[in-house]
Amino acid sequence: MKKINRHLRKHQKRITAVCLTLVLSLYATSFVYASKKTVTISSEEMQTQVVLYGRATAADALLQASISLNSDEQLSKSPDAEVLNNETILIKKINSAIETATAAAEQATQSEEQTQTEVSASIAAAPETQTNASSEDAEEDTSGSDSNVIQTSAGALTYSKKIEAVATAYDPTSCYPYDGTTTADGSTPEQYHTIAASSQYPFGTKVYIPYFDDAPNGGIFVVEDRGGAITGDKIDIFYDSNQAALNFGRRTLTVYILE
Repeated sequence: MKKINRHLRKHQKRITAVCLTLVLSLYATSFVYASKKTVTISSEEMQTQVVLYGRATAADALLQASISLNSDEQLSKSPDAEVLNNETILIKKINSAIETATAAAEQATQSEEQTQTEVSASIAAAPETQTNASSEDAEEDTSGSDSNVIQTSAGALTYSKKIEAVATAYDPTSCYPYDGTTTADGSTPEQYHTIAASSQYPFGTKVYIPYFDDAPNGGIFVVEDRGGAITGDKIDIFYDSNQAALNFGRRTLTVYILE
């Protein structure tokens, strides 16, 4: 009888151990499935879904989908950010964002030019009410024998040439594959100081841009950089941040080449 009891107790311990193992396995399985996340990755060319478990990031979702970003692509959220269940992550073209900002800037410029045209027509229709010259005429001092002098917030500046330049903007991230910390003449680019221009303007050439008259540099920039698309009277203005460059977009500006 004692042998039977010992045998039963031994089997009870085994059964208890097996049951405990099953309970722990079921608990672990339920925990994993409770943290299951379905994430959609979408771009202009494709859309796919991946299943992740636990604390997963946007980078984990890309890895699970076997997707690698190109140099002109970026995610709609930080790669290190945790993803949520049923979340959609967008892959955006950086150039598309730049083109959108550029188009908005061009539209704003056209609207501004139209407003200026209407104001000029109004002044011409009522000359007796005109008490001041246009802002551009007011800036230029044509008194005396030297007519190439312009009055600015930085004082009177002598210029050799006045142009209407197509102006764009760039920043360190626009210099891929270079690190954007050195200009074509070997200088360190600075906001409100550095511009890129064509080779017809030597390095060190100073220019005055009335659009930036109220900026810290008083509108005076120095040619320190080049660019493959910067030809003729095009210029590229350096900004510290990508967002500031996007906000500037593309516009036509009056530029004075200083002596």
